[in-house]
Formats: sequence, C-alpha cells, structure tokens
Amino acid sequence: MVKIEIEPTALGLPMSCVVVSSYEPEQGGNIAAIAYCAIVNVKPPMVAVSIRPSRHSYSLIRAAGDFVVNVPLADQARLVDLVGVVSGRSLDKFDLSGLTRATASSVKSPLIAEFPINMECKLLDMVELPTHSLFIGEIVALHADEAVLDDAGRLRPDAAPFLVFYNLGYFAIGEKVGEFGFSKASADDNS
Repeated sequence: MVKIEIEPTALGLPMSCVVVSSYEPEQGGNIAAIAYCAIVNVKPPMVAVSIRPSRHSYSLIRAAGDFVVNVPLADQARLVDLVGVVSGRSLDKFDLSGLTRATASSVKSPLIAEFPINMECKLLDMVELPTHSLFIGEIVALHADEAVLDDAGRLRPDAAPFLVFYNLGYFAIGEKVGEFGFSKASADDNS
C-alpha cells in the first residue's frame, strides 16, 4: 500500500450521525444534526457532542443543562440532512421535518419518536475548543425501539442499517465483519 501525505482534516475519520434535541422554552425543543459525537466513558455511560458556539443548540444546551442524542436509521438520512442545514432560531425544525417530540423521562429536552434509539443526557462538563465546544453528558436514560433489541433486551448491532457520516456524505453501516475478541479466538485456535 502506497501512502500519500495530504492536508490534515477531521473528514478522514468516519463519524456517527445523530440528531441532538435540546429544550427550547417557546417551541418545546430544537433539533440539530451532529456528526461530532462519541461515547467517552462506560460507567457511568457518557457521550460527548461537539457544537459550534454560533449554533442555536449551543445556547439551549448550556441553559437547560441537558440534551438527548437521537440515533437515526440510514433511511432517515434526508430528515437528518434537513434538520442539519437550517437554523432553529427562525423556525421550528420539528414542524419542518414532521418529526415528533416525545417526552423524556429524566431531562427537559424532548426525544425524537421516529428514531430507534434516544439517549437522555445530563450535562456534566463543557470544554471550549478552537472552533467547537465539547458537551459531555451522562446518559441517564436510554430508550430503544423493540425492533433494535434482542430477546434479552440488549441492543442488536445487526438490527438496522444505522447512519454514518464520512467526508461530507451519508452512508449506511455495512455488514458485520467480526465479533469483539474474534481475532484472539482465532489466534488461540491456531496455537
């Protein structure tokens, strides 16, 4: 494989593609498509989302002290893109997109009913970065459509084609190519 050095960019890393909902006092909620999202701790479970200070969601999350990470399916890419290219300052993105606000169990911010996974997060910390601010939230409640759960009530990684964002494009997560630890099991079999 021949490597060529190119201009450094964050676009070389496949990213999650989520929709963050935040509490908005007049409309009840705002939504924003976010590609900069990651799990950052296991116990307690924590997630981080990175948002530009100029975005409407930035001030809403700071004021409310919570947010919801809503995980869309690949076939919902058009909705995700729609809520990512318009501002909630001047219009209600729930009305625009036809998505439904659902009441959360532990936070003020609404869930998005149509998305199969919703993570309610209490804001724990915020880190100011050069272009974005990193909001770190503890996942205090998780809601999952039964279609993405196995018989034991655990999330099924093969349940649906989830949406990812890579180099300014939307993609469906592809086929499963291994199980955690399968390389060690293979090595043990060969010894």
